[in-house]
Amino acid sequence: MKKFFRNFKCRKIILAVADVFIVCIAALIANFILSFFDRKIDESLLIISGAVSAICCFGSLLITGAYSKMWRYFNRKDYLTCIYGAIVGIVVSASILFIIDNSFYPLYTAVHLAFITVGICLFRYLFKCTFITLAKPKVYKGKRTMVIGGGQACKTIIKEIYNAQHSPYSDDKQVTIFNPVCIIDDDRDKIGLEIGGVEIVGTTAEIHRFVKEKKIEQILFAIPSCLDGERKRILDICSDTKIPVKVVPFIGNLVFDENNKTIIHQIRDIKVEDLLGRDPITFDNDDIRNFISGKVCMVTGGGGSIGSELVR
Repeated sequence: MKKFFRNFKCRKIILAVADVFIVCIAALIANFILSFFDRKIDESLLIISGAVSAICCFGSLLITGAYSKMWRYFNRKDYLTCIYGAIVGIVVSASILFIIDNSFYPLYTAVHLAFITVGICLFRYLFKCTFITLAKPKVYKGKRTMVIGGGQACKTIIKEIYNAQHSPYSDDKQVTIFNPVCIIDDDRDKIGLEIGGVEIVGTTAEIHRFVKEKKIEQILFAIPSCLDGERKRILDICSDTKIPVKVVPFIGNLVFDENNKTIIHQIRDIKVEDLLGRDPITFDNDDIRNFISGKVCMVTGGGGSIGSELVR
């Protein structure tokens, strides 16, 4: 079954046959509905209409690229491609029928087109779900993850996790350790909305509550552009939950090259520097060595954190 679905030619044939069938059935349904309003067309013309529409729609869908998509990544743009193909096919079909019968049936054409677009898009959605279900070798469960921040970084991360978990060819362990179950964002207008099927449940003030309610196993801080003070405040709350916290680096520290093409591969464990609320201070060891070399030095406050670090 897996080999069958991995064979693109077989999928293409299935979709083409399904589209032709949908166009013909849509013609029958449209004419049946119009019969209640005494607006149906003759049976002979209906047969011609179904055949011509099927050929024209298949040709237009083929030209618009509706049969050259990766179905597990099918999105709204691809559905629009199918709709455009159906519209072009029906317009061409209606033009041919006008030439043959010297008459135009706008109501029949509109109803027919509506059923065709719904049928074609619905079949592709079901086809995609079937492909994912049958071709997927295993299900990644991952750790129940709370994502902090409902912005672009969150959207990118969830999309990559979804694609990796639903691809039959992916074995990306860095991605599959995450199982996003909820999102936290301080914009109250976003609460109740979803990003990639994951709901934004509340604000950062409610992190403790949702960690318990959702049985969260790890937290992912996904606001790389967050200001230092706000970053420290949120990470302090996350640290108080006593569960592992991972962070997306600052925007300025993100690297996009051949080895780090995505944000998710640069996620790291939380560090002490993340909790400072400022950039860490570094020493120029060469200057310090030149300053104290060969001298007897006294360090005041040597028992404190700064003094002890200076002595070290």
